[in-house]
Amino acid sequence: MIPHPDCTATVRRHGTYSAARYGCTCPEALADRRRYNKLHHHGYAQPRWIDATGTRRRLQALWALGWSGPHIADRLGITPRAVSYLLAGQTVTTSTADRVRQVYDELSMHPGPSARARALAQKRRWVPPLAWDDDEIDTPDARPHCLIPTTQIDETAVERAVRGERRKDEVLPRVERHAAIRRCRQLGIPGPEIARRVGVSPRTVDRVAAAVHTKTISAA
Repeated sequence: MIPHPDCTATVRRHGTYSAARYGCTCPEALADRRRYNKLHHHGYAQPRWIDATGTRRRLQALWALGWSGPHIADRLGITPRAVSYLLAGQTVTTSTADRVRQVYDELSMHPGPSARARALAQKRRWVPPLAWDDDEIDTPDARPHCLIPTTQIDETAVERAVRGERRKDEVLPRVERHAAIRRCRQLGIPGPEIARRVGVSPRTVDRVAAAVHTKTISAA
């Protein structure tokens, strides 16, 4: 963020609790510190260090899309070396995890410019954003969805979702959710309505649609 004109701290990022610890006097940083101290005093403060699984997977997924370390570092406001540390770390601060999540949401529907990053990710078997569902990417035991045979699709369940007749307690397997999203898009159904019919988040709808759009351009 752009620092407050009266803040003279030489920190890479301003406006956060962590920045305030190193001398940032931006109003946002001071407010975040006061908020944390108040929550900590009453025993409600969230831990400042959390498991880095979700952060690591988001960075790897961006790499698989063609966003290299320098590109990601520039968006995060950190150095490429720091990105490497995040990829190797087991824990991460909540503020950094939130920032990575924000950048991931901004970039995960757009192919990056680096073919070298994509090749490296493929070599290391890093999967793209489409391989993760939003409710699984932070779960350490979850596995990416990559090799699901299309022959396993339940066409009846897909068509029921497309028509908006899916039962509220019915959770479609991932391959069928994606098939239903693609068909709904072909019919011109708005994103929020697709999300409701299929039982996913609007962002998942956008990611599936973006992946189809990218493949169409590549094949042209």
